[in-house]
Amino acid sequence: MAHMQPLKDEELEPFKPMFGAMENIMGFVPNSLKTMARKPKIMQLFSELALETGQTDEMSRELKYLAGIIASNVSGCHYCQAHLAATSSIENVADAKVEQVWLFETSELFSEAERAALRFARDAAMQPNAINKQHFQDLYEHYNEGQVVELLALICMFRWLNCWNDTMATELEAIPLERAKTVLSDQGWEIGKHGQ
Repeated sequence: MAHMQPLKDEELEPFKPMFGAMENIMGFVPNSLKTMARKPKIMQLFSELALETGQTDEMSRELKYLAGIIASNVSGCHYCQAHLAATSSIENVADAKVEQVWLFETSELFSEAERAALRFARDAAMQPNAINKQHFQDLYEHYNEGQVVELLALICMFRWLNCWNDTMATELEAIPLERAKTVLSDQGWEIGKHGQ
């Protein structure tokens, strides 16, 4: 059960335009933002960061979603893994890639470029951080410095969300819950503290 309940709909009226757009895209408004809305400026700044890191600049959205799932798994945040599984389907990421993301080192579904990025996501999310010079050498075979910054910014943003949602035990919404059951349960995903 969540340690702090999301604000009620009537309390969220000032955020209706932003939340309405989000609901049109995702099918729901994350409870994490409904809790964060107690401090509107923090929610606004976080939302801007999330939007910016999620934009497709030079790094594909597919790879960003997969990297986010990996980083959130390392962090142990089942809430964020479920959200990423749900939003990846909106972006038409193949179910097989989501299902096999933890097999990225050996699965034929992943290229060497993707392996380098996902290895980076996994090891950057570890505590203590496990990144070394070899990670960057591997990345630079496939990506430029701007792409590496884009990838790391996304990983860092999810680490922030991982801490937020695991600390708050944010209740998982129905849409990401069903999606996670479909594509992540074979990887050992379970709802854990994010259930009712």
